[in-house]
Amino acid sequence: MKTKRCTLRLPASVDPRRIWERAAGSHTCEPMDDRVGVQTFFDTFDWRLFNKNLVLLHDQDRYLLYRLPDRETVASVSVPCGTEPVYSTDFPEGSLKEALQAHVSVRALLPLARATTRRQTVRVLNRNEKTVVIAKLEQARVADTPRNGQPINTVSLRPVRGYEKHSRRLDRSLRDAGAEPGTEDLYHAAMRATGRNPGDYTSKLVIVLEPNLNGAEAARRILGHLFRKIRRNEAGIKEDVDTEFLHDFRVGVRRTRSALSQIKSVLPEVPLGRFRKDFSYLGKLTNRLRDLDVTLLKEDAYRSLLPGYLRPRLDPLFESLRAERTGEHRRLAAALDGDRYQKIAADWTAFLEGPPDADSPDNAEAPAIALAQRFIGKRYGRVIELGAGIETSTPDAELHRLRIECKKLRYLLEFFTSLFPSGEIRLIVEHLKNLQDNLGDFNDLSVQQEDLKSYLEVSSPARTHPETFAAIGGLIGCLYREQQNVRAAFSKTFTEFNRAEIAATFRRLFA
Repeated sequence: MKTKRCTLRLPASVDPRRIWERAAGSHTCEPMDDRVGVQTFFDTFDWRLFNKNLVLLHDQDRYLLYRLPDRETVASVSVPCGTEPVYSTDFPEGSLKEALQAHVSVRALLPLARATTRRQTVRVLNRNEKTVVIAKLEQARVADTPRNGQPINTVSLRPVRGYEKHSRRLDRSLRDAGAEPGTEDLYHAAMRATGRNPGDYTSKLVIVLEPNLNGAEAARRILGHLFRKIRRNEAGIKEDVDTEFLHDFRVGVRRTRSALSQIKSVLPEVPLGRFRKDFSYLGKLTNRLRDLDVTLLKEDAYRSLLPGYLRPRLDPLFESLRAERTGEHRRLAAALDGDRYQKIAADWTAFLEGPPDADSPDNAEAPAIALAQRFIGKRYGRVIELGAGIETSTPDAELHRLRIECKKLRYLLEFFTSLFPSGEIRLIVEHLKNLQDNLGDFNDLSVQQEDLKSYLEVSSPARTHPETFAAIGGLIGCLYREQQNVRAAFSKTFTEFNRAEIAATFRRLFA
């Protein structure tokens, strides 16, 4: 078992060396290390590391992943100077790369704060010249902030086992000299100095609705929450930071369209008709770019499905897709800066923040919980009816219809989760997600096959190597077989969702 480390914060207005010398005056101190450098903290836009109590730190030529609670290093690696990894796949092979891939997936690692530091490590000796405490004095200034000139000074004490009393004595002396107790390390101090709030964005939907809200109030709160998420992702899309900005933007648009179509007669119909068209336009605007992202993210997986000699023959396909993606991204970025999008955003914000309408629709004053029960119960009935009718001979289009119905049901559950027991909603969503994953995989495999077929149709035999046709044909065959396997698994997945326990929960909550 490791000995417990004690951390104290030193006043910015006092020379930290003077405080340390005063507190440690009765001990002999031997310097161990004294280094000056720059530390940069990284995380994803949606705080995937922080949410796991982890921090990625770049310090000199090393990247360190450490745990926030005990500041213990999980993994580290040296990276050559001038190399700046952005994605987990950019790191050298090893435990750090594996840990980052597990936690951040395809998201970019963004520099959140940078601090210049001086770190001095000393060995504290007793009168017998035995090491009793390892002390670290850290002086840091966070760059590029309004508080740029204000230092952040800390001292940490780690007692050697069996000599804890010396650490306690130093701790008391430091406090008497002006140090303050605190558990905040440089990461939290840097976040505070830069005005960042760790965990302030998540792709998950967290909407709190009070039971006494009426339909109109609940709808405005839901739609406002969704639009704030949409807008948070605009800059990341335009800068092309990573593909998840577009994904979250599209999910926000889809959820908004679903709310406008499903939460009925709570807001005035005349303006909503126009806004439904606006959000439909935004969905179509992003469709092709997202399809290209999904395919390009699967590049390595696609190549692995083919014999080694055919894998390089996919190069022309992926070069073509990357070129098309460049054009699609440029078009979308221009649209987000364009007049039409800016007007949609301004008008939608004004509508959501405007006063309630004098002529309230039928459900405007109805309790939100009663509306949720009615809407969710009706949608659940459609999902069960459609799913129960799907057999091996059922056309693929019916699975697509069911996928859309499941998505609508999932969105309703997410919108109104806070009005119902969390454990029971979690049970429902868990099984619904499994069904959605099956149907989503089936649809993705269908779209990917169609894209590959389209590429073959426009490829010139005179300018395309025969093995490229063979490679793409083989890939279509592999995707088709996988799609059939996914479809074969549908029956079991649907039966699991439609089991008695889930059905009883739906009846109890939403009947």
